[in-house]
Amino acid sequence: MRVLSISQPETIQIGQYLADSFSRDKSDFIGFSPRYADPFAVEFSSAINTTAALPTSKTRSGELKAVTKRIHDNLNDFREQLDHLESWIELSKAPLTIAKKDFGIKAVRNTINRVQVAEFTAAMKELLINVRANIEPLTEVGLTPDFAETIEAEAKILSEDKVFQHNIKSNRKQLTQNISLQYNQLQTVMQLIMQSGKTIYGKSNPVRIKDYTLSDLKRKHREALQPVTAPVQA
Repeated sequence: MRVLSISQPETIQIGQYLADSFSRDKSDFIGFSPRYADPFAVEFSSAINTTAALPTSKTRSGELKAVTKRIHDNLNDFREQLDHLESWIELSKAPLTIAKKDFGIKAVRNTINRVQVAEFTAAMKELLINVRANIEPLTEVGLTPDFAETIEAEAKILSEDKVFQHNIKSNRKQLTQNISLQYNQLQTVMQLIMQSGKTIYGKSNPVRIKDYTLSDLKRKHREALQPVTAPVQA
């Protein structure tokens, strides 16, 4: 059967309308064809619920957009901390184990500018090694005791977001295929019910045909989306 030209929300809602009509008219459908005997209704309702629970492509795109923005924001948040660290390094008068220019701040900043999370993690690791090696003289000029631990915790969250971003991108194609397959299966059953309903009631009860006609079902769906307005008080 051809795929119905209706959106995912329409498919779910119209599918539910059909399930309700089918449940009401089940005896007529069973009399029309044995294919509609139990557990057809249960399987149809299950298919609707399963499809409704699927994440939509729009949802995944929204998740990808959100995590990408979070990665950019979190990377940029490190700039202020690097500025503070640079100031502490410059203020230090005690001997340091490494030249001030070689601590690695510039390397970390470059990865932020390029939005390179893996490279940022590696560069930050080297920077924190140098910070810990000089923790006493830097603490004397203002470095907070938990500076390195705080940076590491924030960098870990950043790395986890990068993995999440990668997984969304990698699974998007498979997700799209799975969603398409599930919707096609549901729509096949919906079309079967609509065709049978119109055949059953075509002559015996024409009024009921509307419950199995796509145009009327789409209208019902649109009306359900309209906000309910309170009556105007006289």
